[in-house]
Amino acid sequence: LWRDAGCDAADQLLSMGCRGADALILTHFDSDHVNGAEHLFCRVPVRELLIPAEADDGGGRESVLRLAAAYRVPVREITEVTVLPLADAVLTLYPSAPSQADNDRGLAVLASAGESDLLLTGDMSRAAEKKLLQEYDLPDIEALVAGHHGAADATGAELLSTLDPETVLISVGSNSYGHPSCETLLRLTGREVYRTDRHGNIHLTFS
Repeated sequence: LWRDAGCDAADQLLSMGCRGADALILTHFDSDHVNGAEHLFCRVPVRELLIPAEADDGGGRESVLRLAAAYRVPVREITEVTVLPLADAVLTLYPSAPSQADNDRGLAVLASAGESDLLLTGDMSRAAEKKLLQEYDLPDIEALVAGHHGAADATGAELLSTLDPETVLISVGSNSYGHPSCETLLRLTGREVYRTDRHGNIHLTFS
């Protein structure tokens, strides 16, 4: 096995004294979002795998299911709003809406602790973000993980104006796609922006 995001996740969890994980959430099945699962399963026992119910076009879903079976990790498909309590915090998972695009058939995740909220939308496009806003009563949020690594067709003006995050995190590395796009960065003007390609690992604490 080569080193991937699963190694980094395992290193982080183990360094914090976490010897197991209640759940692994995969927003969708693109290879850059799932290829670290095996390393994580190898090193950190995972009690449950949470995935979208929608199929994908690239065969990633089948690979993930085979991997979960190999490591005997139970799988739960998210077909309705699902709330996961986490001590003093809570995760809310929103199922994907029917779509022709793989990136739009993923989960959105809201992490809430006290009065603070962080939203993660995976690789959803601006069109899928609008559906999310129409379907669910999302709160104003303190932090947002920019959609699709800062791509131009995500993290739209409507999402930003409606939820008004103060801080935006961009998960991105060296790539040939131009992520994060200048267009997205312009939309984020006036907000606190942190990027993994410039700042490395980002540790966000609500207190």
